[in-house]
Amino acid sequence: MIQKEMLQYQQIELQLNKIEKELRQNSAFTDRKRFKALRVESEEKISKMDDQAKALRAQLAVAQTTLSGIAKIVEEHMKEIADIEDEDELKYMTKRLEKHLQKLDATEKEIAKIISEGEKLSRAFDEINKKLPAILNGYKKAKEDFDKATEAVKPQVAELKAKQRALEKVVDAEQLDMYKKLAEVQKGRVFVPLKDGNRCGGCMMEIFNVGNSDLQTKGYVRCENCGRIIYQG
Repeated sequence: MIQKEMLQYQQIELQLNKIEKELRQNSAFTDRKRFKALRVESEEKISKMDDQAKALRAQLAVAQTTLSGIAKIVEEHMKEIADIEDEDELKYMTKRLEKHLQKLDATEKEIAKIISEGEKLSRAFDEINKKLPAILNGYKKAKEDFDKATEAVKPQVAELKAKQRALEKVVDAEQLDMYKKLAEVQKGRVFVPLKDGNRCGGCMMEIFNVGNSDLQTKGYVRCENCGRIIYQG
């Protein structure tokens, strides 16, 4: 037989679950969760942008060094060409100069591309930084509102839990253990009364061989359909 104290314990647990559910349905709870997700997303984007900016700065430094080196070679070649009188040597040096000028042009384009990417990154960074204060303020307010809602129900929760602790001292240990294990996987009530003489009070499915089941010997039986414990009310 399921003790009345055990059923009282279950009823208190249902009350506690209801309070928790109402807190989670509170707009402050959903707002806090939403703003927290936005904050984390923004911080991750900023961190990623910092890494990208470092990579671009490194690329720019390499490209500028390369550009400086090529420009120096071009300058030297132009000086050499100015003093060359041999036509074949002039053609040879001119071709070399053209190759370096092509490298110079390619490096300048690479630098322009890096700078463009950096400017784009900077604009995206500024955009996030504009939104971030509103996100942080929204999270702070939602958290404060949710904390107030939580504080408001704390006395009621404390009272209900105190009653539960008192009941734990008098309820059957086996029934309490059975309840706690099933409550981890079973939504709502674990112990439900027998309905209409042969139906589960939880899922309302018919229980076969009621007369020969544990319901008659132990006072309760496990529903084969939903897993709840059925007792005779």
